[in-house]
Amino acid sequence: MKILLLNLPHDLDDPDNCDSLVQPYGLVVLSSFLKSKGWDTTLYDAHGYGKNGQEILDYIVDLQPDIIGLTVYTCHLPQIVAFLAEVKKHLPKIQTVLGGPHPSSHEYKSLLLQNPCVDYCVIGEGEWSMHDLLLKLHNGENADGVKGVAFLEGGEVEYAGSRDFIHDLDAMPFGDWESLPMDNYWAVACEKKNLVNVLFSRGCVGRCSFCAARVTLGGATRSRSPQSIIEEVALLYEKHHARELAINDATFNTDNEWAGQVAQKLIDYGKKDLVWTCNLRADNMDLETLKLMKKSGLTSVFIGVESGDDEMLASIQKGTTVAMIRSALAMLDEVGIKVYCGFILGLPGETEESMQRTLAFSRELKKYSVAFSLATPFPGTVLYRKAQEEGFVVDDWARFDYHGIPYVPKGLTKEQLSSYYNKTVLRYYLSFHFLLRQVKQLRSWMQFKKTLRLGYRILVGRRKKLKEIQKTSLPASNS
Repeated sequence: MKILLLNLPHDLDDPDNCDSLVQPYGLVVLSSFLKSKGWDTTLYDAHGYGKNGQEILDYIVDLQPDIIGLTVYTCHLPQIVAFLAEVKKHLPKIQTVLGGPHPSSHEYKSLLLQNPCVDYCVIGEGEWSMHDLLLKLHNGENADGVKGVAFLEGGEVEYAGSRDFIHDLDAMPFGDWESLPMDNYWAVACEKKNLVNVLFSRGCVGRCSFCAARVTLGGATRSRSPQSIIEEVALLYEKHHARELAINDATFNTDNEWAGQVAQKLIDYGKKDLVWTCNLRADNMDLETLKLMKKSGLTSVFIGVESGDDEMLASIQKGTTVAMIRSALAMLDEVGIKVYCGFILGLPGETEESMQRTLAFSRELKKYSVAFSLATPFPGTVLYRKAQEEGFVVDDWARFDYHGIPYVPKGLTKEQLSSYYNKTVLRYYLSFHFLLRQVKQLRSWMQFKKTLRLGYRILVGRRKKLKEIQKTSLPASNS
């Protein structure tokens, strides 16, 4: 059997229409795992190659795979199922397998029942589930009894239950980096060429009501050993010329002792031109660990601030307070690490007063980079369940992109949310401090072009989209 693992661009008509371009890490590891088990596997990052929908379809038809697997995020679902339906027209016998956050929620049932082009859903970690599914298909059997795999049988959804998470991550092979166009990846904020997107741990101990991180990879953190990490880092540096690592673990400082050990390995490796970024939680900052991380090449971190209102932070189970966030920022300032802060407007319980407090707090953070998004009830989250209890009904998964308004909490209207979001975006992104910081951070002509395009998307494209949404009737308005 021939297996194709495919990563699609976010926009099939315009592959360059994106905020960043990073390696599809889940597929990268899945590819290497399946190859280690002897499966004939092709990893094709169509986004990385800048291919549009027709070019990708031509590639698939030419390759003639028996099975095609994709990772599915909720906002990309409509595009993916439409594309797979087109693939099935050309290759009727091909079997399609979808994994990732959306199938890993309870929405795998509707995904299978409503989309004949979807044959199997992998729930949770995909490596062993996919391997066992392939064994079944290779022997001409259906997927009965395969843990972590759902499928249709006689019009009914069959699911043998969840699979245990992989605890020994060191036993997993390194990523299939050789199959990717490693020179093509970038992010607007990156400082070096040859950016690599990696995960050194799986799972998230946080219980944020709006976050789907636990849906696919669970609520307990499982980490690779520092020795395993540095061996793959050395491979990426020496063979693939990586000079910046985007470490996208849900929280890098869940275990500060482990984080410090990883940092020490990087220091011992001694590559001064290798830098990295990561995600941190404000409630578990440790000054000495931060100093070690800075010495090892850490340049910037992302912190999910979410709100400037303590009641809102408590209601979304963030586990932080505004005072904790201020303390964490002070530590990062002392060490000299750049900070990106994320805020969310429109979470359950949000009021005009709480939004005003959030905006006031965000204005205090002039020296940091700040991003704003609107609350999105992704399947599998507490927020999704609360929204359903309020009468929320999905009318278009494509709106689940942080910038549309699929959901409005009780007591507010979509017009109020849109107004606050627009005022916030304009006030921040047109401020002198923000514009000056963007100019100072420019490192290349490519970065200038990407920053310019992203600015247009934020200031024009997203505001235009919100105005279009305001003209529609959404069931989520609960004023």
